[in-house]
Amino acid sequence: MSAYDDALVEVLFNDADKDKSGFLELPEFKALLATYSGRKELAMSDAEVDEALNGLDANADGKLSKDEFAALIKKLFHK
Repeated sequence: MSAYDDALVEVLFNDADKDKSGFLELPEFKALLATYSGRKELAMSDAEVDEALNGLDANADGKLSKDEFAALIKKLFHK
């Protein structure tokens, strides 16, 4: 990833990590999706958000690390 991508990941991740745990847990991930969808509430159910998080959670610990989040950003913005 480029320096711009690294900076983007850093800003987005740190903003979403409200409890500053170094991970995005389900409520934080859901809030992140809602924020960047431009809606107050997601059209996705909690189960669908959980399924999306689990699909990104490479080590299956139930939360996203910054590296796992960076992989999502890379997929979203690069082919």
